Amino acid sequence: MDASFPNSIIVTIPSAYASYDETTAQMTIVYKDYVAKVLDGQHRIAGLRHFNGEGKTFQVIVSIYLDMELEDQAIVFSTINKEQKSVSNSLVADLFAFAESRSPQKTAHNIARALNRKEGGPFFKKIKILGTANHKEVETITQDTFVKNLIANISKEPQKDRDFYKRNKDNPKENLPTVSGEEQKKYFLRNIFIEDNQDIKIAQIISNYFKAVQKRWPQAWGPPLQDGIILSRSTGFIALMRFFK
Repeated sequence: MDASFPNSIIVTIPSAYASYDETTAQMTIVYKDYVAKVLDGQHRIAGLRHFNGEGKTFQVIVSIYLDMELEDQAIVFSTINKEQKSVSNSLVADLFAFAESRSPQKTAHNIARALNRKEGGPFFKKIKILGTANHKEVETITQDTFVKNLIANISKEPQKDRDFYKRNKDNPKENLPTVSGEEQKKYFLRNIFIEDNQDIKIAQIISNYFKAVQKRWPQAWGPPLQDGIILSRSTGFIALMRFFK
């Protein structure tokens, strides 16, 4: 329900098909097929062709170049598609702290933060919040790795779950259906997430499990970090989370 395209669709149009009225500050473009050439945003346009918004409009930002030389078109296209830098996945996970409605993403973020702060716990100061280690000798697991592997045991489609809670934010009686059988075995934390609605219970289960790992292999789990030992690094954490169920 909160889908958006916050960056602009970029097109170039021959000036013969466009005019600008300085008095009204309005541009008029001839409504005709093949007037505009799309430099960026082809996939967004293709997606909107299938948009079924039940009568609603979907707003997009459009940047228009007039009479753009072919060479400049090529440079704009290559710059957009080559020079973009992606945002850290750990930062994306951290931004769910601002969400008002419930979601698997927010639950996983809250648990990562809580366990990282719990003194005496197996994850105390062990998670690289925002993906950057401030203390490399102890911070061995990225926030993104922790969040992704936790969500994998809660939800098959976390975005769909998030959308459900967002749509029903003012109707707390509405809830997701619980799972059973093989689906419950695969997403074994899901019913706790849905029925109990308490992140603390999931956090306690994870803490207990990794406390047992820490007790069984105290030197390998650390701290301090052991050279050549991967148990408490992302590789070992992912393996242990796969074994978790």
